[in-house]
Amino acid sequence: MLFTIFKNKAYLKNLGIEKIITDLFGQVNHVLIVSMEVRGNDLAVGYMVINNFSYANLENTNFKNSDLKVVNFQSANLTNADLSGADLSNANLNGAILDGANLTCENHHICN
Repeated sequence: MLFTIFKNKAYLKNLGIEKIITDLFGQVNHVLIVSMEVRGNDLAVGYMVINNFSYANLENTNFKNSDLKVVNFQSANLTNADLSGADLSNANLNGAILDGANLTCENHHICN
């Protein structure tokens, strides 16, 4: 999780989550706000960035020792990908093609 204090943004706390994300991060759809706290005029925000590789061709990609928490690999082609030592906590691998992939990863049921 990442944590940032946004100066003079406390007023955002009472707006909808989409408005908050747009104001703080721009037009993105890969940020998940986990916590918010007003500190004077500032807004302290805990958040996660979610990478979306759904349907991507990631054949032969080297993800060795990578932090792949909460990454979306739904229906991605991971043929011969190296996932050794990668942390796949809460990663979505539904429908992913894993033929020949090195699955000596961590924190996911597909890991050896």
